[in-house]
Amino acid sequence: MSGYVDFIVAGAQKSGTTAMRHFLSAHPQIGMPRADITEPHYFSRRYKTAQPGNYAPYHALYDDVGLAKVTCDVTPIYVYLRGCLERAHAYNPDMKVVVILRNPVDRAYSQWNMERRRGKETRSFLSALAHELWVWGREGQHPVYSYLQRGLYARQIRHLTSVFPEDQCKFIKHEDFKSNYAETLKGVFAFLGVNVNVPIPAWQSIHTQDYKAMPKATRLLLRQFFSADIRQTEALLGWDCTDWRRS
Repeated sequence: MSGYVDFIVAGAQKSGTTAMRHFLSAHPQIGMPRADITEPHYFSRRYKTAQPGNYAPYHALYDDVGLAKVTCDVTPIYVYLRGCLERAHAYNPDMKVVVILRNPVDRAYSQWNMERRRGKETRSFLSALAHELWVWGREGQHPVYSYLQRGLYARQIRHLTSVFPEDQCKFIKHEDFKSNYAETLKGVFAFLGVNVNVPIPAWQSIHTQDYKAMPKATRLLLRQFFSADIRQTEALLGWDCTDWRRS
């Protein structure tokens, strides 16, 4: 592959990025990584062993983009982990960034359930949150113990728009994506400059897992924790997140 990767889907984790990748990969003008590379992680994990300025290993992850007009990297941790967006900007300052944001209470619980299935988390949900606060204060950001941090969107939004111009960033509300995915995708296609009049596959609940409902008292506690940040997010994006504040 020559040239640049044109855009990234940078998060947030457990907000629908897998479904977005599914839809993007079906578009004939959008190039995706090799089938064995679901998340390139170039600007997070792979960057640590990369030679500065040598992006051949990054481009090698894309071996069959064909006649794609734009090329995509879906790696949700980019919007959360410090340094990733700066590295992406150094690579391609014209890169566009798509971010999907989900009710932070549901997002946190979904992440905890995912890490439990993976065997990386053994604590109860509340114990895991307490442990995260301890790790957060002692070590800072952590890729697993980040149930609360990843849902504090206002800081991430401000950081993203300080690195990339606002007109290169598109924010999508997860709940709108699920309820009106065809129109949401057309908006993404228009943002990327590809054909909007393409067949859109039926919605698939990819990687959806059944798990016990969150206790009401825990939900109330988290809703209070995220309340101020949700209002900041509303102000930054011009969204109405009443459903997040009341769910």
